[in-house]
Amino acid sequence: MPVRRRYRDEIALAPGERLPESGRYTIERLIGGGTFALVYLGERDDGMKVAIKEFRLPSDPRQKDDFQHLYEQEREVLRRMGHHPLVPGYLDDFRFDGRNYLLQEYVEGPTLAEVLEREERLPETQIIEWALKLCEAAVYLHEHGIIHHDLKPDNIKITAQGNPVILDMGSAHVPGDRQSDFYGSNGYMAPEIRDMLARGDLEAHRRIDVFALGSVLYEMLLGRRPTQDDIDMNSGRLVGPLLRELSDMHPGLVSVLIKAMSFDRNYRYQNAREMCDDLRLKGPPSMEVSPTAVDFGQVSGRGHERRVVTVRNRGAQTLEGKARVRYEWLRVSVPGAPEERDVSFVGDEVPITITAHPEMIKERGQELHADVEIAYQMGKVEVPCKITVLPQRATLQVSQPALYLSVRVGRRAQARVGLRNIGEQAAQVRCEVKGPEGIAVEPRELHLEPLESGEVVITADGQRLPKGSHAARLECRAGGGHEALVTITLDVFGGAYDSLRQRWAARREKSRP
Repeated sequence: MPVRRRYRDEIALAPGERLPESGRYTIERLIGGGTFALVYLGERDDGMKVAIKEFRLPSDPRQKDDFQHLYEQEREVLRRMGHHPLVPGYLDDFRFDGRNYLLQEYVEGPTLAEVLEREERLPETQIIEWALKLCEAAVYLHEHGIIHHDLKPDNIKITAQGNPVILDMGSAHVPGDRQSDFYGSNGYMAPEIRDMLARGDLEAHRRIDVFALGSVLYEMLLGRRPTQDDIDMNSGRLVGPLLRELSDMHPGLVSVLIKAMSFDRNYRYQNAREMCDDLRLKGPPSMEVSPTAVDFGQVSGRGHERRVVTVRNRGAQTLEGKARVRYEWLRVSVPGAPEERDVSFVGDEVPITITAHPEMIKERGQELHADVEIAYQMGKVEVPCKITVLPQRATLQVSQPALYLSVRVGRRAQARVGLRNIGEQAAQVRCEVKGPEGIAVEPRELHLEPLESGEVVITADGQRLPKGSHAARLECRAGGGHEALVTITLDVFGGAYDSLRQRWAARREKSRP
């Protein structure tokens, strides 16, 4: 039976518990908790992983209405939000055992905060890609009438596909909402919030999210978060480090950051759409190549082998670059251009065809490696390629494609068939006769090196074969799948009269003086 354990000042659900009454969700483990709720990883009956948010009961009964309002507010936000690949979608809500529950799609992966703690400094191309995707997610929320109000690296997860996903809608509001309290995080709250708190008039507006996005971008670029004191005091200590430490960064990226974190909210981007558009206009491109490696596999020494990789711009502006190869047996091309060793491309999604010419490779039977270099404005990517050109498969040649045998009843007849391996690969040859019983081949197996000859013997046994004409077939198969055929025509003649005549002839021979 599942045993519940204490988490801080709360008794958490135990792994294995099922809820609600129908039992369609199973608790797997506790993920964490905050002031108002605990979050669990669960599994739906169909195997889908879900995030289960369990709202706490207030310690003070007078706060019951406030806690219920928080639950209803977040439920409304999730229902309004719908589904987007960068925001986990709403799945379900219910009340069970006196508590409220909200369920969303579960997102696997580390938080952005964990990534920033682990990485000394993120590559600029990675920063621009994540910044654009975070802006796109914020645009989606804003266009659905939702202001997140607590954007920060702890509320952003990085998926296995490398996409940032915005979590935790517990502080979200709709534009124009006026609330008596505010929940945010130090280092990411816009400076006007201090004055709004002092007035007791907290109006939700999209520029709060824009400032938080700027703070997240600041932390990705500098490796540390801004302090709330510097933000509240409109300190120049925020801008100074940007101009000094980011002098080697793309100027457009720095320009967007400074405007997003403007202390004057009227100068700041008015919403995430403005920030996203400006970032696409001013920021640097970021190239993604898929697939990241090419395997031509094992191929023959004839014909061409083609594979396609696609370059995509995950950043801003327009992608411009070149694809180069240094090996004679490789060529590259883009749509509308011939195969070359060096081609240029322009666009945000361009297929590049990599062509291997096996006939130009002398090393047969060995795995060869080469790289295709794809360079663009911000750097380059090398796509490793590998290929193995097999020797020409073993090919059998027979000395005679048709064979005629005649055998007298009670006797045996034999014929020899020559085999030659004219391929570049050794062959393990298996021979078999298809036809009436009494016809056999020896040996049934033989090994032939390239250009080596051998032979097999066909034997017809007149004691086992009925008198008359028969048809058979000799099948010789090499290991590579090549088959050589020899058709066999066989006549069996003689019988009792012939045997008696042979005995009389033998007696006459013995009776001669």
